[in-house]
Amino acid sequence: MWDEVARRLGRHGPVEVRDLLDPVPSDPSVEGLAADLVAHLRAAAQPVTLVAHGLALPVALRAAVAVAGTRLVLCNGPVLHLDPVTALGARAGAVPGLLDTLLLRPGLALPWLASSAGLRRAVRNPYVMDRDTVVAICGPTLATARHRRALRAYLQSLPAALRSTPVHDGPALLVWGDEDRLYPPACVDEARRVLPRLRHHRVAGGRWLHPVERPWELADVVAEGVGAP
Repeated sequence: MWDEVARRLGRHGPVEVRDLLDPVPSDPSVEGLAADLVAHLRAAAQPVTLVAHGLALPVALRAAVAVAGTRLVLCNGPVLHLDPVTALGARAGAVPGLLDTLLLRPGLALPWLASSAGLRRAVRNPYVMDRDTVVAICGPTLATARHRRALRAYLQSLPAALRSTPVHDGPALLVWGDEDRLYPPACVDEARRVLPRLRHHRVAGGRWLHPVERPWELADVVAEGVGAP
């Protein structure tokens, strides 16, 4: 997902891409993953610009709160509430075996995600999300039973985490696609409740997966820096 963003940002300095669930963590909850990320940020030699998208936002926000000086960039995802689709998935995770042994199996999930009812709706140009791209982005997270169990656990932890979203009083930049149906522009105003120093960059016509469809815009905004409003 981040290949093109990272390639463009690499012109300005070192870039590291982290997958929350690969390798499979010992604690795949929001709190557990945030603790892992905090340890990683504290080990860095200098302040880091942390860029997160989608369902990774709760982890990134908690890490930024815990590590002073972290510059935070968030793209279309949950800050205070879940979209209806993910909320349904979180509830389904409470049914033993429903998600990890049935619905999230690659043979069932990947064809649906690559269909016109799946991730093609997350971009303006549906050809961007062809089957190979969907498999490359989603395949590793669904590859093994351990990965699927970790994803189920993460989804189950999201509702509680969002009920206790911490306030981050440092600079935060929201790079937000303004045609996202899952997390529409109104989410930016809602986020000001926990991000008082929020700045907003509008990705005109961008949908949920705008970092894949328009990576240059996100990369260039990040490269300009995240300063105080």
